[in-house]
Amino acid sequence: MVGEAPGTRVITLYGMIPGMEAFAAIAAALALLRSGDMLAVSANLLPAGDDALERIVAQYDNEPTLEWLWALCEDAGIERGQAVVTVGALEDAGAGAQAAVGAWLEPAVDLQLELEAGAVSLPAGQPVRLLRSARHTPAGLEAIISAAGLELLALEVSPSGEEGVALALCP
Repeated sequence: MVGEAPGTRVITLYGMIPGMEAFAAIAAALALLRSGDMLAVSANLLPAGDDALERIVAQYDNEPTLEWLWALCEDAGIERGQAVVTVGALEDAGAGAQAAVGAWLEPAVDLQLELEAGAVSLPAGQPVRLLRSARHTPAGLEAIISAAGLELLALEVSPSGEEGVALALCP
């Protein structure tokens, strides 16, 4: 069993924090950590600048990303013309996040879908969020890790200021 393996373990949360509430993701990882284990976390960051959120939204509100989102919708049986996909800043970024970007599917007609998990009804005019990308600051990410009772060992930020990776120790 993994939990019984001797020595220091490294648990990773790569790509999880942007799409989830950070505290819930860290709490789930804490359940796996033993004293002396390390947690490596990646996070999307909000870079410096007054236009930072506008620049981040533009990374999602573009033709290649919208085509990718439409591919997801088409795989679920939604045809173009039956709905609209939009991208924008979220009003509520979520606990610990500085800002967030979302993408929504808004059905133009009532949709009845048969997915692997079962039947799904999407009423016309009621948006469904397809994507969430929470953006933290380096200080905010550090605060989340500290609040979880972990000791921050390192926090590396990309030159663009848009990505960060933290390494923390479980006491």
